[in-house]
Amino acid sequence: MAFKQSVGTQLTTILARLPAELGLSSRHFFCGISQIAVGGDTAFTEACAALGIRQRIFLPQPLDEYLHAGESKDADFSPAQQAEARDLAQLPHIIQQRVVSSSNDRHERFSDANMEVARISNLVVGLVRADQIEMPGGTLELIKIAENRGLPVLVVTIGVENGLPVLMAEWRGKARFVLPTAPHPLESLPAAETGPMAALPEAAAFAGHLLHHASELAKVHHGLFKTAAFIIIGTHILATFCAVSAVQFHETLAHTLVWFLILELLLIGCGFAVHQLLHRREASQQWAAARLIAELGRSVAALGRQPSAFAYLFQLPFPDRFRPLLHTLHVLHLVDTSRPDGKSWQGRLANYLACRLDGSNGQIAFYTSRSKHAARWLRLANTAFNCCSGGAFIAVCCKLFHMGGQYGILVFGSLAIVMPVLAVAALSLAAAFDLEARKQTFSDMRDFLTAQRALLARATADREFCQLVVETEFRLLGETVNWYSRRAFAGVA
Repeated sequence: MAFKQSVGTQLTTILARLPAELGLSSRHFFCGISQIAVGGDTAFTEACAALGIRQRIFLPQPLDEYLHAGESKDADFSPAQQAEARDLAQLPHIIQQRVVSSSNDRHERFSDANMEVARISNLVVGLVRADQIEMPGGTLELIKIAENRGLPVLVVTIGVENGLPVLMAEWRGKARFVLPTAPHPLESLPAAETGPMAALPEAAAFAGHLLHHASELAKVHHGLFKTAAFIIIGTHILATFCAVSAVQFHETLAHTLVWFLILELLLIGCGFAVHQLLHRREASQQWAAARLIAELGRSVAALGRQPSAFAYLFQLPFPDRFRPLLHTLHVLHLVDTSRPDGKSWQGRLANYLACRLDGSNGQIAFYTSRSKHAARWLRLANTAFNCCSGGAFIAVCCKLFHMGGQYGILVFGSLAIVMPVLAVAALSLAAAFDLEARKQTFSDMRDFLTAQRALLARATADREFCQLVVETEFRLLGETVNWYSRRAFAGVA
């Protein structure tokens, strides 16, 4: 017992030094991930409990089966060890128990658990004996998997001196550790000074904070992009007018020709400068990223303490720089849902429908109005294109047949140049504002949400409700992720 306590004390000390060694800030916190096997996993779980580090348990099979399993008729866990493992699994710092393998082979199940631990982790801590040999699904295998994946590994070797354990910590690939950072729009977000092992905010509150901050940023960058689009296209249209006037009416307007040319230069320069500013400010990227973060916050806040895994967040093609934020939200949600809130699933269902889908601020009304709005602007753009194209055709015909005499030739010649430019400008604005895709996407989302709302209202069990909620959030957030992939690097052409 003294040997085990000494190992636990030394391991706790090693883990407590990690924040300083890794250069973590007050914005970072730990979440441990392990199995709950005899030995190293037990010591790690006890150390996490002592330090207040939240922990997720990845099991190769359901806990009861896991505790009674073994190579032969004898289980790997003795009755005393089974009782200890059950007690550890009930500790308040444990926020999740998850079965991560469906294999029928015992060794494959343990290897699956190791691979899942390595896949989720930013770094791996391996507690091994000095004379330990590699076993399928063991700690040495986990270390090898982590190194193959390019993860930094802290190998803690247990030696014995004078009958007492001595733990020696050795980094492998520490330089490969990448400090998790928030997406660029959140760099200016004030953060609570939580510390790596301190209290964490509730997921819904944190998501609401993200929603408010990112929504304000999205409005700013959207306004900048929209204004810039109009200025860029408008200045080039006016510059075309000036150029045509200078060419077509250079004799009748000779005394003002120089002013037309100067104005043309100013307009072209203004449009060019705004175009450069738009790209330097990365307004399109910032707008897309801010809106994606806002919708992510809206989705998490809408789920509240719904006890369903956030798997849908990691099934969507978020950019890699969003991964730390996704993991943060996931862990905060797991912390919240590890404590029962006493509410019935019917109450959560009614709240979800009221706050997420129904009413004037609900998603059904949003997509309905946005679909109509995009359709109106698309019709206007198409009408402008058709009218300007038709006007250009008529102007060319009038010029061809010398209608209106010499003055008519000048006027119709000017229109034959300007009208195609206006037609292209209408298409450019429609493309810049993504009108075609928005109209179709919003219409499809409105139809999906209307049908999904009916299914949610008819749900008869908690599991059915959870499944429908995840489907709904997957589609809602997926629409924004797809929009982000279209808009992040789109400009004005």
